[in-house]
Amino acid sequence: EFVKSAGNYDSYGVELLLRKQFNNLNMWFSYGYLQSQYHVPELEETDFRSNFDIRHALSTGITYTAGKIHLALGGNWRTGKPFTSPITDNTLAGDQINYGPVNANQLEDYFRLDVSAIYRSKLSDAIGIQAGLSVWNVTNRVNSINTFYTLAEQGNPQQVLQESLGITPNATVKILFN
Repeated sequence: EFVKSAGNYDSYGVELLLRKQFNNLNMWFSYGYLQSQYHVPELEETDFRSNFDIRHALSTGITYTAGKIHLALGGNWRTGKPFTSPITDNTLAGDQINYGPVNANQLEDYFRLDVSAIYRSKLSDAIGIQAGLSVWNVTNRVNSINTFYTLAEQGNPQQVLQESLGITPNATVKILFN
């Protein structure tokens, strides 16, 4: 963790985007594959997964427009981020955390479903209004987005798990001047 060293970083991936529109309906689907690896010859463990090595990611969305109303539904799924955990039976080395293989563990997969609606209208020739409502993470799924370890007061490693927001409503109103 505290060693300063130089090395290489290799990433390989592909991204695919499909989009189709039918009159008032617009749909899209995106898939991404990424494999990224560090190579640091001076370290004991010379090759290990990058922190950004999220192998599979899917995004999809659909929008529908009917006059002044715009409705949308979107979903995101991806495999979990890699992380390094302490060695189970030997968590401490002196007063430091004794970590296992670098990024050998992986957080649970991430999934989020969002919905939104927007209403647009003109108040006059020079002024318009846009009002919107949205709900992020409609399923209220708890998604772990990052984790790390710290030493607790008792001297034991304690996992800190950073999580995304649960169900999150949003409301907007915009006054538009032409």
